[in-house]
Amino acid sequence: MSNKTLIIDLHNLSHRAAHAYNLWSGPIFTGLYHGVFKMLLTYINELNPTKLVIVSDPINAGKKKCWRHDVLPTYKNRAPKRNDESEKRYTAIQIQLEELKMALQYLPIYWFEQDYIEADDLIAYITKFLWPNEEKIVISTDKDMFQLVDHTTTVFYPGAKNKAWITLGEFSRITAGFVDTNKKLALESRWYPSSTDEWLDYRALVGDTSDNISGLKGVGPKKAWDIMTQGGFDAVYSGLVRKHKKTKLETYIASDEGHRDYHLSRHLMKLPPNCEIGIDLSSELHCSTQLQEQAFLQWCDQYSLKEIKQIIAPARALQSNMSMENNASYQNTR
Repeated sequence: MSNKTLIIDLHNLSHRAAHAYNLWSGPIFTGLYHGVFKMLLTYINELNPTKLVIVSDPINAGKKKCWRHDVLPTYKNRAPKRNDESEKRYTAIQIQLEELKMALQYLPIYWFEQDYIEADDLIAYITKFLWPNEEKIVISTDKDMFQLVDHTTTVFYPGAKNKAWITLGEFSRITAGFVDTNKKLALESRWYPSSTDEWLDYRALVGDTSDNISGLKGVGPKKAWDIMTQGGFDAVYSGLVRKHKKTKLETYIASDEGHRDYHLSRHLMKLPPNCEIGIDLSSELHCSTQLQEQAFLQWCDQYSLKEIKQIIAPARALQSNMSMENNASYQNTR
């Protein structure tokens, strides 16, 4: 059996679970617990991994700020667009993440969490420096994760309407479907990202509203598509600098401000980042836990999560695999 590592962003999974399972038991949002473990059970049964890795932003709210806040103080500082019910659910998730972490660690998983480091950066370093020769599957609806695809790393995008496997061999064709403008064009007229670096270039142009990264002012998917078909930002920038008459947008793109905005956006969105951020993949804090079946079963009973107990059987198989894991794997870091 070949080694296959499943890597999951906990916060991404939690919010997807919250939308799928809006269940409450008094003030407790049991939909979070129900949804997370149901999804994990599905992934384990369908993908048959040998290792399960859960990666989390810092659970402690006071330790969430990261290096991106130093570069861009307004990073992730956006007004939430949530109604009263969504706000109630969002608040419940934040409060209950600590207990969710405890329940997950009853199972034989690798848990990665580090103060002042985002899950995205942790996942990037894990895919590059841990188990380098093993197959890795990253599960996330964060399109920035597409940058991580290589000969050993695949990204599974579990969207309800556009579920997709992003592999190295199919990278160009699959990611083209995530460029909004492409959906209105004939296949032969589309722009196809030729590499993960080109995908990053496109993302840097349009920015990311969820993280409050603006990208280039006035550049949406259509204009970004046009820039990429001309060779990318640096090629367009060089050409526009020499152009005598320019539109208002072209003047901005060819200016120092436009150049700075693009490269700032690219720097903020790159995985792994082009900077030293002190990630420690060899810490004992990241070792696997022992299977504590009884404690997990009691926790399930506490919240009437009877069907979630089914995860015990595949967890035993994971425990067997992980007990044979060579601890020297952690030395394959930077």
